[in-house]
Amino acid sequence: MSPFQVSTMTDDEIITIVTAHKEGKQIQLRCSNIPEWTDVVRNEPSWNFEMIEYRVAPEPRKPREWWVCIDNGEIKSCLTRDFYQSIPSSILVREVMDVGT
Repeated sequence: MSPFQVSTMTDDEIITIVTAHKEGKQIQLRCSNIPEWTDVVRNEPSWNFEMIEYRVAPEPRKPREWWVCIDNGEIKSCLTRDFYQSIPSSILVREVMDVGT
């Protein structure tokens, strides 16, 4: 939305947002002069569908996992299937996701 532009959310989009809020989902808003999405932190937001754009916050991406097979201290293969966990020299690696930036 460009600066000072009135929101053009449709009735269906508004119903989707309010329903998602009622279901306990995180809602985000974006004012016309601020391009970043911000979490709605109030239990009962003051809806202003004419001047503020709303959306359901995107679900966080699930960290990726894979198994690494090690032989004599060297990585021999990386595998994504869980049945490799039965190999004694394998370890599970999980991606670390920094949510603070």
